[in-house]
Amino acid sequence: MTRPGDWIICDRTCPFVRRATGVGRARQYAKEDLVEKRLHRAAATACACLWIAGLAPGLSGCRGGEGSECLTDSDCEQGLICIKRTQKVEGKDYEEKWGTCFRDTDLDSIPDDGDLDGSPRNRRCGVHAIFHPTSGLETIYQEVIGDCDDNCRDVSNVKTLLVFVCLAKDPCCPLPEEERAEAEPWEWCSDRTEQTDTCTACSMGDGASPETCYLSSALLTARGHDLKADGCLLCRPQSVLHACETNADCLEMVAHGDLPEPACSGEWTCHAPGSKKVQELGLELEQYCRFDPFMDNKRSDSGYDVLYQLDSDWDGLGDSCDNCKHVPNGIDCDVFPERCDVDGDGTTSGAELASGDQANRDNDSFGDVCDLCPDLADKDNGDNDGDGRGNPCDSDDDNDGVCDPGAFSTPQDPCVGEDNCPLVANSGQENLDGDDKGDACDPDRDDDGIREDGDNSGVEGDKPCATDQSRECDDNCPDVPNEDQTDTDGDGLGDACDPD
Repeated sequence: MTRPGDWIICDRTCPFVRRATGVGRARQYAKEDLVEKRLHRAAATACACLWIAGLAPGLSGCRGGEGSECLTDSDCEQGLICIKRTQKVEGKDYEEKWGTCFRDTDLDSIPDDGDLDGSPRNRRCGVHAIFHPTSGLETIYQEVIGDCDDNCRDVSNVKTLLVFVCLAKDPCCPLPEEERAEAEPWEWCSDRTEQTDTCTACSMGDGASPETCYLSSALLTARGHDLKADGCLLCRPQSVLHACETNADCLEMVAHGDLPEPACSGEWTCHAPGSKKVQELGLELEQYCRFDPFMDNKRSDSGYDVLYQLDSDWDGLGDSCDNCKHVPNGIDCDVFPERCDVDGDGTTSGAELASGDQANRDNDSFGDVCDLCPDLADKDNGDNDGDGRGNPCDSDDDNDGVCDPGAFSTPQDPCVGEDNCPLVANSGQENLDGDDKGDACDPDRDDDGIREDGDNSGVEGDKPCATDQSRECDDNCPDVPNEDQTDTDGDGLGDACDPD
C-alpha cells in the first residue's frame, strides 16, 4: 500500500506500477525505465508522480494496459486481470510474483489476445489431435501453444500439458544406484544428469514415441497405456490384457518377457476393472496387468507450466465451444478458409464458407455441417441405425422396415406399421406377453415379474435364479411365466420350462 512520502514511477500509459520509498529509489527506477525505453524504442515516457497527502485519490488510478507488468488485478486497467504463471519447485506448484495484464473473459489464464497483436482471432491457440479408432493411435497434426488467443473466450477450456518423464529414482535414469536412491521423489532424471534416459530416447528418431498423449479416452484410462516391444509408450489403450491376482504376477510376466520392460517411469500393477462401464468397454477379466506411466507438468524454457487448448478439427474454435468438434465450421473463414474446409480437400467452396461461423439453422447444439437433422432441433444428434439421418428425422430408427410410432414411410425410409421396439431391429414384431413392448426390447417378455437380465450383467441367463429367488438374478424360464422360479434339480432351468 502506498504511503505519503512514497514515490510512484509510471509511464504515460501506465504499463506497470513500481513503488519505492525515497527519492533515491525513485530516480533509480526512472533511470531503469529510460534505459528500457531506449532498448525497446518503447512508446512509454518515464515519469515520476509525487505522492502528496490529500491527493491520493487522484494519483492512485495509475493502472497498466494489456501486456503491462502487475502484482495484482488492481494494477491493471478496468476489465483486465493480472495473469501469473505457475511452476513446480521441489514438487510443489508456485505462482510467479509478477504477472501480466490481459483481458481474459472466461478467467482460464489464456488471454483473449495472447499475442497482443490487437486481434483475438488471428493466432488462435489449439492442439489438432485425432484419435483413430482402427489403429487406436493418436495423431498430432498442429499445435499452437503459448502467446496465442483463447479459442473459447466465453468457456474455460484450459488444460495443463503433461509429459512422460523419467524420474531420477527410476532405473530408466542412467545414474549410479546410490545416486538414484538419494534422489527426491519429484526429481526428473534430467535434473540430475545430462545423459539421455531411456524415456527421452524413446521420443527420438524414426517412429518415436510422443512426449504426451493429448487425447485421453475412457479405454485409455481404464486399460492403461500401451507399450512397444522395447517399452516405449504408445498413445493408445493397452492392446493385450494379461490376467493376474497380485502385482507380483505382473512383475513375473515382465521378467519372462510376456510384458515389455517399461522404458520410462511407471509400473505394471494388477488392476481390477471395478465398474460396469469398464466391463462394457470389453474388460472381461477379473483382474489384469495395467501399465500406468509417470507424467508430470511440462516445463517451458523458463521453467513454467505449459497450458493448452484442444481444437480437434482445427477451425479456430476449441472443442468446448465448437458446435461441430470434428468438422471444420469455424470463424473468419473468408480470411482463414482452412477453418471451413469440411471435406479436407485443401480448398473451401462457397457452400463450405456458408457453413462457417458455426451456422446452425435449427438452433440446437449441433452446427449444420455435422447435424444429422439440420432442420429439426435434436438433443443428442443420435443415429440409432447409422444411416446418416438423425433419429428425430428418421422414420425407421432401427432400419427393420417397421415405422417408428407416429412416423410415416418416406422415400429415404420406406416402412410399414408401427414398431413395438423402435430402437431394436425386430421385423417380426414378436410380443410374447402382448404388452406394448416387443420381445426384443422387453426386459420381462413373459411378464412374470422376473427380468431376463435381472443381475444387469448385460448377458441374459448368466446368473439364473434359484427357487424362490427373484432379485439380482436372471429369469430361469424367460419364455414361460414362473413367478416362484422353482428349480427342483438346480440346473439353472426352472421346472416350468425344464424338459427333464
